[in-house]
Amino acid sequence: MASRQILQEALKYQTNRFSMNLFKPWKSHFYVLLLHPADAKVLRQTNYDQYGLPVVEVNQHVQLFNVEVIKATVEQTLGFAFNVLHYARYQINKKQRQVQGIYVLELLEPHPATQNVQVGTWCDRPTLEGLSFTNPSHQSIVENYLIELENESTPPYRPAWARLGWFREVSAWIEAQLEIFGYQQISPIQYVTSRSISCILKVETTGGTLFFKEIPTCLPLFCNEPRVTQALARLFPQHLPTILSIDSQHHRMLTADFGKPLGNQASSKMRQEIHRLFAQVQIQSIKHCDRLLNEYSSLFFAISH
Repeated sequence: MASRQILQEALKYQTNRFSMNLFKPWKSHFYVLLLHPADAKVLRQTNYDQYGLPVVEVNQHVQLFNVEVIKATVEQTLGFAFNVLHYARYQINKKQRQVQGIYVLELLEPHPATQNVQVGTWCDRPTLEGLSFTNPSHQSIVENYLIELENESTPPYRPAWARLGWFREVSAWIEAQLEIFGYQQISPIQYVTSRSISCILKVETTGGTLFFKEIPTCLPLFCNEPRVTQALARLFPQHLPTILSIDSQHHRMLTADFGKPLGNQASSKMRQEIHRLFAQVQIQSIKHCDRLLNEYSSLFFAISH
């Protein structure tokens, strides 16, 4: 009888623990590795005698590539406009329902006010070596980025959109295309997603919502997607986005709105229809292979020479 009671109590305890974790709200903590706009420095925070990176908290499970949520939260906390370059670390603890990430940021509009950031002070590598971070693993990550800034070196396979200055350059390119089409920009340019294999932005204009996409130029996995998409859109305009502008050299394109993403909410029947339609486009494109290959070969020759 005693053994049975002990077993029941143990089961009750485990059930309660499971229920508590199941309904425990998610929290996301993002550490900010902010690069100085001119010098080889990063922003560090001091809490009494403890040193570390500035951190912001979001009361939800923020996905790895949900850049816009991270950007908005950091801007609200620090009071400046930022561009999220990429993440340096991302960890999920499902048991504790917590997310921790380190994101590398740049200031969108560098100005003298950066010297008066209220949440921390700028730190170079010699200063860093004399400090002891609360989280030692963060300190080693910061040191690697400071070395990178000092040497003005970037890993060769880091995507363009994860590099300093890219967002400003692309914003200027998008604005130039809007001027060509006579569109007025209604809202700031926003991130849709930023991954290692592509970056997608969107902007609201008087001509509707426009989307920008760029893919790597240095990875053999990819073709010149803007050029190929443009050629396929001429053959299958009802199934592909309308291409407004392309930059073949940088593998970037600007398209008209092509609908909202279905996400994980799409039914299995709808997914089957999408796959079937995609297969039909592939099959029908076979008869245009010579034309498509000639176009792509001509483009490759022009860019290479």
